[in-house]
Amino acid sequence: MSAGPVDGVAAAAPAALVLQPGSGDLSAGLALGQVLQAKVLRQLDAGRYLVRLGAQERTVESAAPLRPDETLTLRVAGSRERVELERVDQQRVDRNVAAAPGDAARASDDLLAGLGGGRVAVVIEELFSRYRGKLDAQDSERLKRAVSRAERPERMALAGLVLSKTGLPVHGELLEPLYRAIGARSGALAPVPDVIDPGTDAPRWWPPAQVVLNAQGGGSITHRVGVIPLDVSGERTEVEVAFFEERDGGSGGAQGNGAIPHRKVVLGLETEHLGRIELRAVMAERHIRVALATESSASTNALLRHGEQLANALAEAGWQVDEISHETRAASALNGIVGAAVDHIITPGSVSRLI
Repeated sequence: MSAGPVDGVAAAAPAALVLQPGSGDLSAGLALGQVLQAKVLRQLDAGRYLVRLGAQERTVESAAPLRPDETLTLRVAGSRERVELERVDQQRVDRNVAAAPGDAARASDDLLAGLGGGRVAVVIEELFSRYRGKLDAQDSERLKRAVSRAERPERMALAGLVLSKTGLPVHGELLEPLYRAIGARSGALAPVPDVIDPGTDAPRWWPPAQVVLNAQGGGSITHRVGVIPLDVSGERTEVEVAFFEERDGGSGGAQGNGAIPHRKVVLGLETEHLGRIELRAVMAERHIRVALATESSASTNALLRHGEQLANALAEAGWQVDEISHETRAASALNGIVGAAVDHIITPGSVSRLI
């Protein structure tokens, strides 16, 4: 996962776009580092353009001129207070996915990083500056050594940032497992005893990375990350889950100021026929918005054919379905469970980010 190019690495930094607020659910379904495509429809006025992202038409601000009918490959570069999108080279994306179709973490890092090995201080400084992370002298030296040895330096720097944000020491016993978990598409998490109650202690069987990813930051939102084992038609299926819920009361908590409490859940599972499927759902009282993502258009179309059944099932369960959207993403972008937890930890706590 990358925070963006650094001076001297490329001839010119990619142009940044800012996604303007809209009535749809697109922003809630975006994750830091996610790659998506947009088609430019027309220019609205100076620096503002109408683009199509998935099934939605949205307005973006761009400092660089855009051409009507131009197709852009974009990366979600920031979502703290506004959704920032950076342009990436689609040919580079295609080359990396084709070169290593079974290694999603490598393909993702290759197309997003753009940083040469050895730029250790720059990698750490840029990432920590962007997300306001802090390191003492000892942890700083440990992280520099780890980043200098890492095959994917930005991923290692991100692992250090997560530890810093959770108040844990940047030590190899935590840093290395977290580094591997951030790059893993699946298999990095163990079962959770109670996904609804993030206040319970971490089970002893959890791997170190999962303990870190479940550390609570004390903000307005609690979270839990892990695996839920399910039996489907007699076969055992493991569903990865990241669950976010506003605290009762407390500073900034929605229930403490009379606002409607929100919850968000991100699910991921590997299927035999459709490949990996990821689902994001945002809930407010009995209202629900759902976004589904797969890695191929054929799988997306298969889910679309069952869209009405899903809506009816949710309605029968008592939900008022406000929206169900579908999206096809590059395989390298489908690691949203750990990514959702990382994004929450490094940019914590606001209700606006949850919804």
